[in-house]
Amino acid sequence: MCIYCFRVNDFAIFISINHIITLRFYFSLFITICCFFLILAPINAQADDKWDFAKLDEFSYGALAGEVTHGDKLRFIMRKDHCDTVQHVVTFYTYQKPADISQLNGQKIPIQINDVSGYEIKVFMVRPFLMGYQVWFSLGSWPVDTLASALKELDRYEIKIVDGYGFKAKKYFDITFNNWELDDVGNAFQKIKNNCIELSEPKEKLIS
Repeated sequence: MCIYCFRVNDFAIFISINHIITLRFYFSLFITICCFFLILAPINAQADDKWDFAKLDEFSYGALAGEVTHGDKLRFIMRKDHCDTVQHVVTFYTYQKPADISQLNGQKIPIQINDVSGYEIKVFMVRPFLMGYQVWFSLGSWPVDTLASALKELDRYEIKIVDGYGFKAKKYFDITFNNWELDDVGNAFQKIKNNCIELSEPKEKLIS
């Protein structure tokens, strides 16, 4: 079995490639539906200091605003009946409007995480937003406890879009980096998971 290693500041997360492949189908369907609802600001969203939480019909999620660009958020999404797995998503807003920006969709873009190079992030949606574009990225699916433990080890979490493979970051993004304070990430993950478990409970049990 192959093992994939995701390293940030010498902290390693090990996850089975077979597990990622199993989740690929769910992710494709899941992220399309999920983003539709997230963009529309669900009615039952709740705010808790820096975090926003919401329960949808099929998903539970938490979103954390950025320190550089407030509207660019880390999003952690759990699917009903799959509450041990979390989808890690981030958005970047840009004023840049190159004619080929929509062609970023589906592409892998080089990034640095906490000043460490060698990572890629996949674009899964580019949409007009306000006076520019909002670009949605996936950082993959992870076991909840694994990702939560890793993020709790970080003093800061910074993502920077960088040049590479013929890609020029400044062509598409006027602000190429953002960072997030993760001091309460453990409690946030627990709340997202609790909401997911509640969604997964049989309706008969909830009524009783």
